[in-house]
Amino acid sequence: MKRSFCFFLTLCVLFTALSEPSVLSGVPSSDTRFCALFYPLSDESGLARMEITVSVPENRSLAEELVLLLMQSPRVSGALPAAGAGGRITLIENTLDVVTAGVETAVGTSKKMKALCAFSIWRTVMENTSANGVNVLIDGCCPAWDGEALNTLGRVTGEELTFEALAANARDTRLATVYRAETSGRYLIPVLTEKPDSADPRDLISRAAEGDSAYGLLCVWPEDFRLGETISCRFEFDDSARRVLVLDIDDTEKEGLSFREAFAATRMQNWQFIASLSITLLTGIPDINRVQFCLYGKPIYEFTGPDGTGMALENGVASRSSFSVWIAARLSCVRTDDNGTFVHSYAAVPVSDASDPVSVLLRCLPDVLKPGDITAARVIGNTGWIDVSASFYAACQSLDERGEHDLVFRMVNALCENTTAANVRISVTGLQGETFAGHIRIDSQLWPDHGLAAAP
Repeated sequence: MKRSFCFFLTLCVLFTALSEPSVLSGVPSSDTRFCALFYPLSDESGLARMEITVSVPENRSLAEELVLLLMQSPRVSGALPAAGAGGRITLIENTLDVVTAGVETAVGTSKKMKALCAFSIWRTVMENTSANGVNVLIDGCCPAWDGEALNTLGRVTGEELTFEALAANARDTRLATVYRAETSGRYLIPVLTEKPDSADPRDLISRAAEGDSAYGLLCVWPEDFRLGETISCRFEFDDSARRVLVLDIDDTEKEGLSFREAFAATRMQNWQFIASLSITLLTGIPDINRVQFCLYGKPIYEFTGPDGTGMALENGVASRSSFSVWIAARLSCVRTDDNGTFVHSYAAVPVSDASDPVSVLLRCLPDVLKPGDITAARVIGNTGWIDVSASFYAACQSLDERGEHDLVFRMVNALCENTTAANVRISVTGLQGETFAGHIRIDSQLWPDHGLAAAP
């Protein structure tokens, strides 16, 4: 009898705190936006702009939907799909900060049209999303134009869409993407950095070994260690006439730390070293789609993966797809330190989950949220929507004012810092609630609390 009464009381508390359902309650099922898409002109003179209404399916990011739409024939005279006639999409990676797309073009596509393909995806993604950089791989390779790698294309300047203006803007972005090892030994995290002045692969390798730990998320090489100086590079062609970049690691003693000593200090896994450099180089060095690692001239044929299983490299050669499953997005979040103080932190989420707001919330608040607490979450336009379960709501009833504030705004901040949301609405089992514990109202739009923890 007592157990039945407690259950009845819980229901009474729940429904007393909730208002009647409204058109704003629950999580909307559709996300419709007005976007500008840019398509190559068939005469290769530049891009054509087309404005359309885009409906973004659930669990797909706006960037992903835009790239898919660019593969379709545009309703603009003289314009082609982004991959050209007969082209197709082969890859979309959205790690929030960086969007990487891979396309396969038809045989005979000119080098200039391939550059326009890269410009088309770059301009469309940067115009409509919060991404800071775009990589486009054409037929498995980083494209180039006029001797310049079109690897990571960043901030757009100017409105002119002629080929010459686009190429000049692309040259001025001066960005590169390096893939760094994450400290748990499970992931690779893309990080934007300044593009080296030299086209020598060793300079990009050294860039991949630079940078701080990002609040303990990333493995760090010893200061002043130049990784590129311990690796020799040469280009070869395989039996299929594909251009291969061969890396040979030299562990002989030099002034300062040897490669073996420096690598041990990073505490990264062997697979992470091979994978991080492979993906960095295959994304940033033009006209290669394979990398071979050697130690003292002998190819490395196998290694142990993050789950402890053996991984083999056919003929000792790695492609980008050999490791892409381990690419993750870096999430900005807030955690408590040993003193109970909120501090800024980062978390990793597999790229396959980076566009799922539920996964973002669970990764950012592992000490608070468990699977099932969030019944639905979505970002519609600039508003994030979170629906929580009745059991989660009931568990929040005993929170004091500080506890309720911290819980609510950690969720709000997590969505606003890692998606396109600028504000958040919260509901309980599809109904618009007034408050969790009587201190913080949740029946209107909630904006981030930027003072919750120190900014990164």
